[in-house]
Amino acid sequence: MPEAQLVLAHATIHLALAPKSNAASSAIWSAMQDVRQGGVGEVPNILRDGHYKGAASLGHGVGYVSPHTATTENPAPPDEAFLPVELHGKRYYGHSQ
Repeated sequence: MPEAQLVLAHATIHLALAPKSNAASSAIWSAMQDVRQGGVGEVPNILRDGHYKGAASLGHGVGYVSPHTATTENPAPPDEAFLPVELHGKRYYGHSQ
């Protein structure tokens, strides 16, 4: 505990002084509402498990490149590739909320 006291105090002060927003709350409530209404689509094939026999023939995992290991020679797919088609262009979180 003694080692963490100063770090915890800094974090607490930072959070207490930070501008407040309901953007995170609004984002999660909007996302949950979309899930309840069933309009979120299916997991894209690129994100489905590709580690079993026959997965590639179904398109599961095909074309996936981790954004953390992507390079200019082997770039990650665009962000929308990771979303169901029904959510393309959908934005839940924004600083202006």
